[in-house]
Amino acid sequence: MAKPDAPPRSVPGAIRGRLLWCLKAAVTIGLLAWLFTRPEIRHGLHGALHLHAGWLAAGFLSAGLGQVFAAWRWGSALRMVGLRLPMATLFRLTLIGTGAGFLSIGTLGNDAVRVALAARRLPRSRTPLIASIGLDHVAAFPGMVLLVLLALHSLHGSITVESGAGWALLGALVVFFGVGLSLRKFRPDLHGKVLRFVLDRATRRGLLRTSLISLPMLGFHFGTFLCAARAAGVRTPAVDFLAVAGVADAAASLPISVAGLGVREKAFEALLGRWHGVPAADAVALSLAGLGLVMIWGIAGALCLLSEPVQGKSNDPEPCGTGQGASTP
Repeated sequence: MAKPDAPPRSVPGAIRGRLLWCLKAAVTIGLLAWLFTRPEIRHGLHGALHLHAGWLAAGFLSAGLGQVFAAWRWGSALRMVGLRLPMATLFRLTLIGTGAGFLSIGTLGNDAVRVALAARRLPRSRTPLIASIGLDHVAAFPGMVLLVLLALHSLHGSITVESGAGWALLGALVVFFGVGLSLRKFRPDLHGKVLRFVLDRATRRGLLRTSLISLPMLGFHFGTFLCAARAAGVRTPAVDFLAVAGVADAAASLPISVAGLGVREKAFEALLGRWHGVPAADAVALSLAGLGLVMIWGIAGALCLLSEPVQGKSNDPEPCGTGQGASTP
């Protein structure tokens, strides 16, 4: 039953949301159609039917371990805001979020589903849950820095506008400092709260712990695509391939297509072809194979969602702490 003070749902806003989703779905279909209508890709993809089963099995296991570490990392972020959920519940919600991510634009679907389902188990904790999602993403920063270094290594240290690395690095710095300066100027109260939270000793320890968990999580995630590459016969050195996979994944996370389809494949084709001479068909095949391995775990999440109660009580622990300095080692 709706709350009396709940704002009425905006019908035009809902229609705009659906139209935007349809527009980006059309972009996804257009990108995939453009890729698969190219003769060299269609000819080369016949070899995708003979992917090495052993490497695919390794990729499936790597994708599963990536889900385990993703759940662990989110659990660590929850502890930073004073909340706790059992590991089994975190893993279940992570799988469901992964499944939702294949139907959404960017990562918003994944995040929104996790918050909504966790809020059923932790009543009156929606704001800390949203904060935990933000901390979960922030914890990936050290891993992203490592991927940037790997990308520079692949480019032999060349930070140029032509390679795109210079623009990417400059853009990241502008966004990082721009957000901080904007908060300080326009929302000094919020800037002060964020600063106190970041400078808190328990917060620093929590961020360090969560960031360390992020490293193997990213390794297993991108290792899934490395296994798919080996299954497709692509022998690009592992370090160089992980750099390419990181850039491709970042491009796929942009909110311009459904689940990054089309964008990811084009990024793999362009980067592997330009940096390592990999045929376009092999690059597209490994991208789709890696995505398929992750999608299997997303399907498992969809099955978990079917068993979720529409409304009900949970035996999970109640929220504890205040969200400030509630982290424990």
